[in-house]
This record gives sequence, C-alpha cells and structure tokens, in this order.
Amino acid sequence: MFETGYRFTNFPISSIKLNYMGIFSKNAELLDTFRANQFAVNQHNGRLEITQQKLKFLTGTTGLEVQYRDMEGTGGQRYLPNNISREIGFFTIQHLDFDFIQLDLGYRNDHAQRRAEADSKYVRSRGLSGGKLIDRDFTLHQFHSSAQWIIFKKAYLKVQYNHSERAPEVNELYSGNNHFAILTEENGDDRLDKETANTVEIGGGLNLKNFRVSANLYHTFYKNYIYLAHTGLSREIFLVKEWRSDDTEINGIEAEASYKADLGKVGKWEIGGYYDLVRNISVADSSIRKWSDGDYMPNMPTSRFGFNLEGTLQNFSVNVSLDHYLKQKYLGKNINPELPMTAFSLLNVRLAYKDKSLGIGDLEYYIIGNNLLNTEARLQNSQLKFLSPLPGINISAGVKITI
Repeated sequence: MFETGYRFTNFPISSIKLNYMGIFSKNAELLDTFRANQFAVNQHNGRLEITQQKLKFLTGTTGLEVQYRDMEGTGGQRYLPNNISREIGFFTIQHLDFDFIQLDLGYRNDHAQRRAEADSKYVRSRGLSGGKLIDRDFTLHQFHSSAQWIIFKKAYLKVQYNHSERAPEVNELYSGNNHFAILTEENGDDRLDKETANTVEIGGGLNLKNFRVSANLYHTFYKNYIYLAHTGLSREIFLVKEWRSDDTEINGIEAEASYKADLGKVGKWEIGGYYDLVRNISVADSSIRKWSDGDYMPNMPTSRFGFNLEGTLQNFSVNVSLDHYLKQKYLGKNINPELPMTAFSLLNVRLAYKDKSLGIGDLEYYIIGNNLLNTEARLQNSQLKFLSPLPGINISAGVKITI
C-alpha cells in the first residue's frame, strides 16, 4: 500500500491525495493432497482524489479510480478460465451545509471490461459453463442524493435516493466447473446484463447528551438482480447451478439505540441495542424462478437483534455483546421448499488491560471469548449450513503493542 498527498494554501484546490494498493495472492482448493484448482491473483488499485477549498457552505471531492485484476488458474478442476478485469471510474461528491439542512450530491461514471482467456488445460462442465466466453464491456452510472434536516441540533430527519449499476463479476459471466468451496457446479452466463439498483431510504434520529436513537426504513428495486439459481440437476455430489438475473425488491428496517453513563470511580459505560429486518422478494414474472427459487430468495440473512455493553475502569476495559438470530420467516426454495434454521444466540466477550509503563507506547493484554454459550449456530445464508455450523466456544489471548 502506498499513500501520498499535498496540501495547498491560497489556492482553489485544498489538497491532492494519491493511493495505490497491490494485492498478490494464491487461492487453492485441495481434496486431500490433490490440488483441485488454484488461482494466482494480481490486483492493482489506484485512486486520485482532489479536494476543493472549502467555501462558505460548499465542500467536495472529485477523483479518478483505476483497477486491474489478472487471475491465472491451474489444476484439473478449475471452475474459471484465466481472466482479466479492467475498470476506470470518474467521480465527484459535493456537500452543502446550510446549518439547519445538509445536502449531498454525487455522481460516478465507470467503464468496466471483462475478458476470459481459455486455454487447452481448462476443462469446462457439461452445463452452460460461461457460454462462448465472449468479451464484455460495460458503461456504469452511479448517482447519490440526500437531504438531512437538523432539528434544534438534537434530532434529524434524512431522505436519501441512490441509483447504482454493477457489472457482472467474472464468475457470474465465465464460471463453468465444480466449485468445491460451495459444493456446486457453477455455471456463468456471458450474456448477463449489468445489475441496476434504485434505493429510497427514510430515517431519523435523536441525539441527547447521553442518549442516542436512530431508525432507517429502506426499499431497493433491482433490475436484473444477479443470483445463483438451481437447475434441478445434480452430478455426483454437486448441485448444478446457473447465474441468472431477474427483477427483485428488498425491504428493510434498521434501528439502534445507546445510552452513555459516567459513573465516576465505577467507570464510564455505554449500553446499546439494535434490530435489523430484511426481506428479499421476486417481482419478476418468471415461472422458472418461482419453480426453482420460490417467491423469496433462498439462503437470505435472517432478521436479528442484539445488545452490547462497553465500559472502562481505570486501565481495564470490557466489551460484551449478545446477538440473537431469528428463525427465517421469508423462505424460498432450493427446488424443494427451503428449511429454516433454528434461532440461536451468540455471546462474545473481550476483556483488556492497558499498561502505559512501556514509555514509547501502550501495551495491552487481552482475552477474547466467542460463542461462550457454545451454541449450535447455523446461518440461514450459509451455503454449507447443513454440513458445518459456526465454530463453538473458542477463547484466545494476546498482547498488543501500540507505538
């Protein structure tokens, strides 16, 4: 990673920032000692940001972002051909602050390329397997707008609208073999169009001295929502699935509240809670989708709520969280009706002691316990929920040095 910048004085530009990140990795799937597939990934991301000099009520940032990713595969069971992705995007975001009301306006334009480079060693499945592996080019537009009304500096109301477009990923376009990580014969479709989402969000909140509460209601309409659909076929132990697209709606509610208290010698504490609800429903007139996946999308996250407690007492700190996942009500199909996983709760605790006697920084000793109730937790949205639950009770300890 590399980052550099320059600040200006008495100039229309406030600052310029340049970021670069390079990622070089090898990802493999092994069957005992047999290497089913391995992908060597070289990825480069560059970003240039130009920040305007602040005016009386206007601030903003404009920039350019470039991405390049090269995936080269080996192994007799590769589910992807060699491929290259290129993206370049121009963006601007402007913030207007009139004290009692704040406005945000943003726009981004992207151009994305997807290229498959099949070779003689890449063996494709009997299914759709990425079609003809044709080259694809996409032009994408993103738009963001929001207005927030500040009420006596104690509360706010916010309305937001977003339009976003996403190019299909290389696996959605070109995959065509057994993908062992999800036990699926994954078949891409190189004819897929870009995915478009329009989101409206309404929210509000109250911020008092020690008490804070907020809630948001959102609705998203997807045109050409891309999802991995069942075909009703299986070969050996693998379900045969294809990447398809249909219109879909998502509705959700997010709410959270917290209270802070300074108890003097007993320490400073904060208690909070949250609730999330999400529902994904098909609005496409597709008999195939209703037959294979139902009215709701299968393998969707469940609604959940939770509580957390944070506190500090001299050099000690504690963080306790309890998250409860509800039983899924909005069930789809995996050809057969989807089975709901049992509701469960996860209790996590972190205890720490900070030692400042190091002289050149802070020394922290900590112990972390996850799933302390040793609950059998199977996430509804996990592809492997019937084979493996989340880890049971696990405890770790460590030392952190900050210089």
